Formats: sequence, structure tokens, C-alpha cells
Amino acid sequence: VWIEVIINFDANPFDTLWDISIGGYSSYDVDDAVSVADSPIYSMEAAFNTFMQPVCLPGKGRYTFGIMKSGGFQGSGGYILVALSDGGDRTVIAQGGVFDWTDSVTFDLPSYVPPRA
Repeated sequence: VWIEVIINFDANPFDTLWDISIGGYSSYDVDDAVSVADSPIYSMEAAFNTFMQPVCLPGKGRYTFGIMKSGGFQGSGGYILVALSDGGDRTVIAQGGVFDWTDSVTFDLPSYVPPRA
């Protein structure tokens, strides 16, 4: 199942990390979470810009997206997770904005989101 991770960066993109784990916990929450996707290390060129990354998840089920500002400072950016379908439909499945240190959201990918070719 394909989703798109959209990150709106603040002034410090280099301290923004994210991951997607199977089940109800982020790898930032528990050590034994099974991560299926994670962020690259972003450079200062990403400051105040939007980053979009398609991610292929193993299938329908429950996932947790975790995002962390490793510097520990509150960020003014945000994130949006979008499910992608073969027909080009885009469905927002999670979103968030300003957070301190970490934020996570658990979401279910229902069977009506078809796999992308």
C-alpha cells in the first residue's frame, strides 16, 4: 500500500526525524517497535520548504507515524500522511502541526485503499 509523507519544515529541518512502524507504537515510543520506513537526514536547504516522499507499506493494517525534533525545540512545521490509490485518488489519513519533542499518530489502512502498481 502506497502512502505519501508530506513534511512542512520549520527553520531547522536537520533536527526533524520521522518513522513509520507496524502496530500502535512508534520507534520513538518503544525500543522494539518494527519500523518499516524512516526519514533521511535533511539539510538546511529544506528550511521552510515542503518535502514529499512516497512510501510503500507492507499492506493494510495498523501503523504508527512518529516524528521527532531531535534538538528538543518546538517546531512550527507540520506533517500530512496521504493514502494513494491506483486511480490517482488521494486520501488524507493523518496530519499534525506544532509539537514539542515528539508526536505520533496511529492509523489504519483500510482494505478500500487499493495497492499502487
